[in-house]
Amino acid sequence: MDFELDYLWELYPRKIKRTLGMKKLSKIVTSDKVYNDLENAITCYANHVKHTEKQYIMHFTTFLSSWSDWIDFEEEEIKHVVDISKLRAVK
Repeated sequence: MDFELDYLWELYPRKIKRTLGMKKLSKIVTSDKVYNDLENAITCYANHVKHTEKQYIMHFTTFLSSWSDWIDFEEEEIKHVVDISKLRAVK
């Protein structure tokens, strides 16, 4: 099977260590379903981090270790973040 692995690399928002990422990617993508799921996961992650500083975006190889967590991810799935100002001790 011939997959467009370069396309998946181009979708990813932080491009570091391409050679390692592509090597890992070639081991992961074994079917059309996996390719399509991974494309969706990368798109979801990229949308999630689009306003994030680059230093806080996972390296591609790190993302590939947990990419399936991002399939069909929706922002509503993020748990409510507590406002620290509301946690001040009452005097």
